[in-house]
Amino acid sequence: MVFLTYDAGGHDEYQEMHQTFLSQDTLYILVWNVALAADEREARELEEKLASWATLLQTCAPGSRVLLIASHADEFPDRTPEKISQRCQQMRNAVESMLGQHRREQQRERRDKEERRESEKRE
Repeated sequence: MVFLTYDAGGHDEYQEMHQTFLSQDTLYILVWNVALAADEREARELEEKLASWATLLQTCAPGSRVLLIASHADEFPDRTPEKISQRCQQMRNAVESMLGQHRREQQRERRDKEERRESEKRE
């Protein structure tokens, strides 16, 4: 078993470069600050950012698993375990939903491409 760790830092401007280090059938850990996103708009932006990274991993590293890890629970405005758990579940649902949408789009693109090939063969 080989265990390698890289801290990608999560900076959007380096997202394309990170693709170089991605490999299939790997466990990836996305760490996010649960104490961020005080309002709905910020929460949505954070969800979209994590979904973007998860989508990159799905696209560039097929067969891989993504583990979402919430950090900074001690800084969460309402420190009750129920509220923190609720926010974590909200994040998970949002990321899974966005990934599902991405998968459906990929499948539709593949179908369209195959249909075009079949159409070209018939001509």
